[in-house]
Amino acid sequence: MRIRPPVPRLFIALLLGAAFVAGCHHTATVRRVVPTIKTGGLYSEISESDLAFLAICHDTLGRPARADRRVAISRCIPCIPYGMQQSAERSVLHARRLWLQGARAPYDTFDLGAGCVRLAYQYARALRPDDDSLSIEVALFLLSDSRDSSRSRALFTVDSLLQRRIADGRPAEAARMLSQLALGMWDRAQRQLERPDGIKEDRLERHAHQLASGAPVLTRLPPIPATSATLGESEAEWSARLFDAAARLSTSPASRSQYMRLALAPWVVLERWEAVDSTARALLLLAPGDSSLLPARALAAYRTMSRPVPESPRVMALFDSALAHLPRADSMRFDTFDQVLSIEDDEWRYGLLPDRRIALDVRGWSVIDPMWSTPVNEIRLARRARTAEADYRYADIARRGESGSETRLGQMLLRRGAPSAQWTITDAWDRRLRMNRSWRGLTASIEIDDADGTWRVFYGTRFTSQHASTYEPPRMCTAHADLFPSLYSCAIATRADWSDVPFYGRTDRIDVTVARFRAGGDSADMYISARIPLREFKSREDVTAKRTDSVGLGYWLTAESGAPIVHEASSRPLPNASTVAWNQ
Repeated sequence: MRIRPPVPRLFIALLLGAAFVAGCHHTATVRRVVPTIKTGGLYSEISESDLAFLAICHDTLGRPARADRRVAISRCIPCIPYGMQQSAERSVLHARRLWLQGARAPYDTFDLGAGCVRLAYQYARALRPDDDSLSIEVALFLLSDSRDSSRSRALFTVDSLLQRRIADGRPAEAARMLSQLALGMWDRAQRQLERPDGIKEDRLERHAHQLASGAPVLTRLPPIPATSATLGESEAEWSARLFDAAARLSTSPASRSQYMRLALAPWVVLERWEAVDSTARALLLLAPGDSSLLPARALAAYRTMSRPVPESPRVMALFDSALAHLPRADSMRFDTFDQVLSIEDDEWRYGLLPDRRIALDVRGWSVIDPMWSTPVNEIRLARRARTAEADYRYADIARRGESGSETRLGQMLLRRGAPSAQWTITDAWDRRLRMNRSWRGLTASIEIDDADGTWRVFYGTRFTSQHASTYEPPRMCTAHADLFPSLYSCAIATRADWSDVPFYGRTDRIDVTVARFRAGGDSADMYISARIPLREFKSREDVTAKRTDSVGLGYWLTAESGAPIVHEASSRPLPNASTVAWNQ
């Protein structure tokens, strides 16, 4: 196949098919080369000179009207630079740059940028035919093709490589290949899940989403789930199966634990808590007592509680059992008082002697207990659940030796809970979209163009929650010293939010009268009277009231550390609707 040399040898090919070339708010003349190059196939027949002058530009579609643009502008780069095919490193780097510039979005045969990516990878593979990591990277690129045949060949190639490595007695290498493929699919699934519902699906997305369509018979790769109605769900399920398969092939306990933690991440993000529990139980048969799995069962039990008062003790016991199997450094992360107060408060605590800091932490947990009459501190239990969720949810971005709860996003989850599942379009006007994504009390806001190719930008990294944490909130965070703090800075500068915890914020003010009288010897009599408001309780006349319902009353006298000295409890039947308060 041949193309006519460009005249005057300078033109722009848009990968995204948008109406503008990304720039400083100006348009550019666009000449498409699709009529000249009919397919993305035989690029090797084009001369190096023509390929070097073929410029590929990608429109981010994120050109806000303000100067503080959120989305960086991509530059035009040549299809294939001169001499690139002489170096595998240069070929791979160039392919990655083109692929990232296209937001790693699904593509078809008319996508010039994708054709150049394919050619760059062909150069690299010719120079590195036995590089397993490169083979998986190319397969992930090909799995975004809208054609069933292209995806089928990629799956067959990977499956054959795995079969060969296992047959050669190298299961650890096969496990690494599976984990690399799983990480790529899990990243793609997250980008799809975070994409707003208000943007119409493109046919390329729907075609590339059908991974099971036309797939070959697989011998080593786990079966691909049935295509889900929602983009990203079946990809997430397959990535969980891939991580599971990697864990079963791994010969290193440390790597196996990491793969098992990642195998739980998709179910946590999808909030399928029964799948979290069943997957953890199945993996515990593979590695009994593995500390990376036990918190998952406790987390699943916590997130499926329907009656906090009777069920919390059982869930707390599950966490106690899990923490007993964790290394000391890891178990301390679950019960430390860090991330409860502001970062300044934490730094002040660090300046105290260890024994004094431990005493303060014990007292702190007691003070913030939202319901003393229950056997479990609901906030402490919620803190344990948040730590476990962050460890699984962000296992893919944690560095070696770091847990998910120690990442920036993990710290935000500990303080504010998990971020909203996806971006939400809040306003649309004049071909523009305003979108929000938030943690509890903190919102990231962004504006982008409303164009036919807008869906592509969500396959890149600019809209991930990790990047959103660097945005400045619409209203300044007054608790932070910086003039324009990021969402992350605001989160760690303020105290944790527990508004989703049972009983939190539902306590009422009780007027208490205390009097002391001298008694015989060295003793004293104490009189305590409490006026208990009843506006938050059911009445006997309530249609949902039962004959056995009652109101429990109790009081505690505690030591400075919060340990109870005296506790008295009693109960009364439900009050009449006209009763405003009780004196006890």
